[in-house]
Amino acid sequence: METFQKKVKDHLVIYAKNQNDLKNILGGIWRKNKYDHILINKEKYKYNLLPDYRKSLDEYIRNRKNGIKLHSDAHHLNSSQIMCMNFFYPLICENKLSYILNFINPNGQWGDVKHAAFEKISDIDGKQRGATNFDFFVETSNGYKIYFEIKYTENEFGRAKADKSHIAKWDKMYKSLIIDSPILESNIIDQKYFFKNYQIIRNSIHVQNSNKDYSIFLVPEATDYGKTTLYNKAKTVIEEVVKKESANHVQVLSWEKIINVVENDPQLKGYYAEFKKKYLDFV
Repeated sequence: METFQKKVKDHLVIYAKNQNDLKNILGGIWRKNKYDHILINKEKYKYNLLPDYRKSLDEYIRNRKNGIKLHSDAHHLNSSQIMCMNFFYPLICENKLSYILNFINPNGQWGDVKHAAFEKISDIDGKQRGATNFDFFVETSNGYKIYFEIKYTENEFGRAKADKSHIAKWDKMYKSLIIDSPILESNIIDQKYFFKNYQIIRNSIHVQNSNKDYSIFLVPEATDYGKTTLYNKAKTVIEEVVKKESANHVQVLSWEKIINVVENDPQLKGYYAEFKKKYLDFV
């Protein structure tokens, strides 16, 4: 049967072939094979940005002060990094991130957005090799911090090998961070469980303030036939390791639902209709 990943890629090709700015630059190479969902070279990545904010977002990405390092697959139409920026960048520009913050917690005393950034390097393990890197990050004037992990057609969340490097990190840092975490059930997270669910737990560790920090996993809710979705995989692990009273601070959100939060804004209605057409109208 057709996988979710293939279904999305096929949809993206159909979408691109109906776009004048995309239809003639399809057919990039990956691992010596040609694919229509890949643009012909990495320099064409900017055509993966939606037209209304393309010029502005391209300048934002290229500005070294913003610290954005593009992934090697940024010119793939299914790049989750580009999807993330396409979704959040207009909300930054138009000062409308409150839509997302209020969706995460309608009762949050958020204040104003103090800082918003893509490719946020962790303040906890950021000085080490292989540091946690968040796809998107928001900090508000009232001290709230929201860390986002974004997925689209990825098959799974990151795991870790039980090699010397990861074992050393467990012994020197992660084990104590888990024990000291205000939200994690540390008694069930041993080294084996941590490595198996590495990305989910490592991101959740960043909820250092159980009142004001949030770790968000934004993924598709759609599924391969008969298979567990990323959405359900994340929810299962989170339900096991996060204390019930802190459950709201580690959330799994779906693309299919979060688009509803922004798509009716009068100013951005047309933009998010195009976002939905590109990324989510694959059914």
